[in-house]
Amino acid sequence: WSWKSLRDDPDGVSVSLWRLAPGGSDELHAHADAGAIYVLRGEFDCGGVTYKAGDYMFRPVGVPHQTSSRTGVETLLVYVKRKSGA
Repeated sequence: WSWKSLRDDPDGVSVSLWRLAPGGSDELHAHADAGAIYVLRGEFDCGGVTYKAGDYMFRPVGVPHQTSSRTGVETLLVYVKRKSGA
């Protein structure tokens, strides 16, 4: 994955553009923040589901996942950051 930050508020929400090249994949991992993903172009596979341009998915905090893309994909990712002490 490569990415470009569009907005990063340390106490709230971050928005970024993510790209995965054709044939790309990542390792199984989880995030400390909830994420909302909107597929702009291409498609990717995650958890046995193929997400295509126009699809939306919400990933709760701590959910393990692994992604791959045969065609390449571009997504808009919005992370809702956890507040300190939460």
